[in-house]
Amino acid sequence: MATLVEVIATLDGIPDGDPYDVEPTIFVRKPWTAYSEAVVLNEDAVNGVAPSAPAFAYLLEVDLAKEVIRVWREWRAGAVPTPEQATQAVIFYGDTTRINLSRRSFVASANRQIRASRTAAMCGR
Repeated sequence: MATLVEVIATLDGIPDGDPYDVEPTIFVRKPWTAYSEAVVLNEDAVNGVAPSAPAFAYLLEVDLAKEVIRVWREWRAGAVPTPEQATQAVIFYGDTTRINLSRRSFVASANRQIRASRTAAMCGR
């Protein structure tokens, strides 16, 4: 199993998700540290965890983690973070933007409904 720092170090190799499908999402065993076990799954969190791996808690979508690192670089005049610095930035962002589980479940449910509506519209239903 990969650690979070290993996952963060390979983010550029993970393709962005399809806007009409579930985005690749980072899930991590708590407590969140650079060396906690982590997985990237194409599934929405349910009650704050990965449905297929309930021991892993939602951290961030891959595209948001990439954005966190991009902003970290901008704020530091283009400096390249070490894998540990990038990981700490992602953990910090994930922690500080945490929303309650009921809202996250609501958002995940709304996202599924939006994707279903878009798919139906594209198919002419």
